[in-house]
Amino acid sequence: MTKTYESAATQGFAARFRLYLALGIACVAIAGLFANYIVAYERENSHLYAAWTMIYYFTNTTGTLVLIIFAGIALAPNTWLRSWLVAGASVAVLLVGVVQYSFRASGPPLYGFEFTQDFLLHGVLPVAVPIFWLSFITKGNLKFWHALIWAAYPLIYIIFILIHGATIGIYPYIFVDVSQQGTISVVKTAVSITAIFMTAGFLLVGFDRLLGKRRPIVLPF
Repeated sequence: MTKTYESAATQGFAARFRLYLALGIACVAIAGLFANYIVAYERENSHLYAAWTMIYYFTNTTGTLVLIIFAGIALAPNTWLRSWLVAGASVAVLLVGVVQYSFRASGPPLYGFEFTQDFLLHGVLPVAVPIFWLSFITKGNLKFWHALIWAAYPLIYIIFILIHGATIGIYPYIFVDVSQQGTISVVKTAVSITAIFMTAGFLLVGFDRLLGKRRPIVLPF
């Protein structure tokens, strides 16, 4: 009876901590997106432009996905607490963080809302989301075809910005600017980005299988 009570108490603590961490991650995402919105608005003094940046830049679309997934986990865990969703979010935010800090390493320091959005979206989320996956997701459930789903995300995004860029002549990133880089170069870039996502996804699935069906790690605090 004592062991059963202790087990139930431990599971209850884990569920509460999972809820708090999911809410925390969702709050970090929305705070980072809001800071990015302020930065965009101050740049052009236009709410329309600021709102458009929420879907036009990959950092923002990824932050929005994280917000949706973790708000869903907090509010309806039976529906949203899925291994492939959390793992896919982990791949996306990790790659966004790594790429951003690779480019930012030699750049000028950021201040104000620019620093806030950069720290939250490129610093906190790439750490918090994988920790959540390691802590609360049962391992051994991922399939290698999940990596193909995750890789479809950046591919769909690139197709979207290429179509829109061809329409208005403005691209969010220079490496997808067809007018400057040329079609072949942009296609190579798109294939490379998709391949990087796919490779990272395969590695994560392999790691998940290596861990097997061990019980989720519960952080000791």
